[in-house]
Amino acid sequence: MSLIWKRNYIIKQLYNDIHSNILKDGDKISNINGYITNIKRFKKLTFIDLMDGTTSTPLKIVIKSNDYNLNIGQSLSLNNWICKKTPNRKQSFELIRDEHISSILNINNTQKNSIIQQPNELDINLSTLRNLPLQKFKNNYMANLLRFRSAMELTIFNVLQNDLNFIKVDPPIITTNDTEGNNETFKLISSNNKIFPLNQPNSLNLTVSTQLHLEILAQSLSNVYSYSPCFRAERSDTGRHLTEFYMLELETTEFNTLPKLIALTHKFIINTVGRLLQNQNFLLDWNQHPLPIDIMSIDNIVERWNNIINLKNWHEIEYIDVIKQLNLHKDKFKSIPPNLQNLNKINITTEHEKWVSSNLFNNGFVFIKNYPRTLKPFYMKLNNDNLNTVQCFDLIFPELGEIIGGSMREDNYSNLNSLLPQDLIWYGKLRDSTYRTSGGFGLGIERFIAYLMGVKNIKDTIPFYRSAKSKITL
Repeated sequence: MSLIWKRNYIIKQLYNDIHSNILKDGDKISNINGYITNIKRFKKLTFIDLMDGTTSTPLKIVIKSNDYNLNIGQSLSLNNWICKKTPNRKQSFELIRDEHISSILNINNTQKNSIIQQPNELDINLSTLRNLPLQKFKNNYMANLLRFRSAMELTIFNVLQNDLNFIKVDPPIITTNDTEGNNETFKLISSNNKIFPLNQPNSLNLTVSTQLHLEILAQSLSNVYSYSPCFRAERSDTGRHLTEFYMLELETTEFNTLPKLIALTHKFIINTVGRLLQNQNFLLDWNQHPLPIDIMSIDNIVERWNNIINLKNWHEIEYIDVIKQLNLHKDKFKSIPPNLQNLNKINITTEHEKWVSSNLFNNGFVFIKNYPRTLKPFYMKLNNDNLNTVQCFDLIFPELGEIIGGSMREDNYSNLNSLLPQDLIWYGKLRDSTYRTSGGFGLGIERFIAYLMGVKNIKDTIPFYRSAKSKITL
């Protein structure tokens, strides 16, 4: 007898081993467990769909109808079931009970309005699921978002390390600096309401960006990136904002001009989405389970990804030219766009960004570059022009607005010195005789996921969202 019978399985691995013929006809499964997502009862037999979250394809099992009074949502643990190959059926195998279902892990009846109920019994939407943190990931769509997030993160790492030769590093989360200079940081407070730790000359906060530390590491390693949580204590509570979110940030001395940095950003996005298109397994079988009524179809998602990798959909434009175009159509906006007289005082809004992408470039992906210095952080490299602009870009996606912000870093100490905050003197000292010009960008992961999957609120792209007005109870 095969030794496979000793193995505990997850459903994804069970399917893989069946497909690879590792699991053979007559082999026993030592244990597999999950929760019931669908039941079909007949006079003599009951057909059950079992899920465990590792794949969106359920495990279908059959028991005698009079064995147990089972309900959707209950958990089952199956011991010593036998694999029988059924190559001509939709599920190419079935599990036959050798003795019995050994235990029911949760014997309580599921409520009638369970969110994993069959589609024709309950209409669900994302706002409903959002407020059910204990149950929402048993909905196949929400579980698939997390599986997609995991696959996308791995894809990003592979692209950066294998295609672009970047090294992953881990800058600190606790820091004294406020990278963006907006004073929107979460301060660390001790239990006696004093700044923690007490021996620090400056207050400590949770990072809003790892960029400044990445610049140090890039001077030694050339191409580095980090993937870490960031925290911003801003008051915005829209579908585009979180107070705790994940950022992919990279810093490079190899791509050391703005055109090279833009080209790097472009290649990174194209390669990442291209690889996702090659592996669409997580998209294929969502419709087997209850899905929210307000989501984008699989066909539209794939179309969106193909639009991203189409080079004809990518564009660049100077910030000042954006201003000129906005003012030619200013009657179309709720918020008044900047003009040439207040160019250095007022920035464009998300409304303006979306219009540039959708109307000016026919739903294209747009690098807006060379913003006025007064609108951007102190560390961006000054251009040699009469407009006092800096070498930077914002990458604008249709329907969403900014998704990536990047820039070259100021390498002229005299230009930088007058702008340095007191707690960043070390940052100026980094510009010594060995300094190599560097640049980099930051990508908000939740916004990227939201665009790729057509999710309208980024609160649905992270397992437990934290926003300005959310009540944190778990």
